[in-house]
Amino acid sequence: MRDVFVEEIEIEDPESYVKNKFRGEEVSFEKTVLEDGTIIYDIVTSQIKQRCSFTEI
Repeated sequence: MRDVFVEEIEIEDPESYVKNKFRGEEVSFEKTVLEDGTIIYDIVTSQIKQRCSFTEI
């Protein structure tokens, strides 16, 4: 894998964070919530796939 970034941030609303970070006309995302509470957003921006994963510490 290439271009893997890890950030530790404190946010109230992961969906608002994703929408704000990946703004534009050609943006789509799919949200998945795992059994352990992890929230995953699969994002497509200008035909580039990205994934954001949010977990509680």
